Amino acid sequence: DHQKDHAKIDEVYDTSQSIVLGKGACGSVSTVRRKADGEVFACKTIAIERLEDNDLELLRNEIAIQRALDHPNIVRIYESFEDHRKREMYIIMEMCTGGALVSRMKTHRHGYGEKAAATLVEKMLSATFYCHQRGVVHRDIKCARAHAPTRPRARPPAAPLPPRGPRTPAPPPRRRRAHRP
Repeated sequence: DHQKDHAKIDEVYDTSQSIVLGKGACGSVSTVRRKADGEVFACKTIAIERLEDNDLELLRNEIAIQRALDHPNIVRIYESFEDHRKREMYIIMEMCTGGALVSRMKTHRHGYGEKAAATLVEKMLSATFYCHQRGVVHRDIKCARAHAPTRPRARPPAAPLPPRGPRTPAPPPRRRRAHRP
């Protein structure tokens, strides 16, 4: 649920022992603990004070779209809060402690082998295909956005990958005749 001032983040989540996981141009990501059961989530905090009304509405729309996506290779958004007094938006997300893909690739002893790279590409393509089936287009896919989850999700992928290769054999290539002047 997107909660516009209906509930405050501090009513639902304990932020007193938050650990900052990262900082970006428009906010930061830190840990929060749900008071009801103690489960830990990532909380992206975005400063909304500089956003125009139209941009804030676009942000709300993007959150709603991503909340509707349920795929093992797409970070889940569970809920969001707006604090108009602090002029901040809080997005409660799945915790991904496996590290950023780019960092893991740089520290891998012998680099990523073909099999490991193929697995990563397959996961990214699976998520992209899932989104496209639902009319959602990610306009900025890159390795820097890829993170490993804390643990693999128990459920199978929500959408299968498209079949590999053509369904029917490709016709033989046509031979081109050389033109004589």
